[in-house]
Amino acid sequence: MSPQKSDQGKLPPWLIATGVIGLIIAVTYAALSSGTPSIVAPPTVPTETESAPVLNPPPGADLSEWITMGNLQLDENRFRDAIRLYTHVIERDSQAVDVWVDRGGCRHALGDMNGALADFRAALVIAPLHQIAHFNMGITYYSGGMPDSAAIWWRRLLLFAPESPAAAKALRLMARSDSSKVVP
Repeated sequence: MSPQKSDQGKLPPWLIATGVIGLIIAVTYAALSSGTPSIVAPPTVPTETESAPVLNPPPGADLSEWITMGNLQLDENRFRDAIRLYTHVIERDSQAVDVWVDRGGCRHALGDMNGALADFRAALVIAPLHQIAHFNMGITYYSGGMPDSAAIWWRRLLLFAPESPAAAKALRLMARSDSSKVVP
């Protein structure tokens, strides 16, 4: 597991992951509600701030500081910098499941669907019942125009966490996907 943030004013990793999911859902919803065909284009790549300084933890910082810096970069939509920081953590602690999920969310936001799927799969190897990893697998397939593949991941989520907020979102997206199919 990744270290928990204990300092006041810092957001816990699960809250950051929820924010990333919200961003992914918003992009997916916007694409679906625009009247486009059933194949959804990958999300647009957010513009990263060019003038913001690259943040690095001080020399000798522990992994929780690297995660905090990655989360700050994520909050600023500086996905490439967040990926760099998260990669540093993963190279030193390959079991940091939430970091794998956060890095996958960053990759998805940059349009790297294969990288995102690989990170979510790595998280699921560590924690097979990780709700956000299952949900994000579905989101990645869904935004890549593969709603049937997305539904497979979301149905798995529904099997082991039917009352979770992620499951409720998955149900709404599956219903939306089913209603957008054209009947000949």
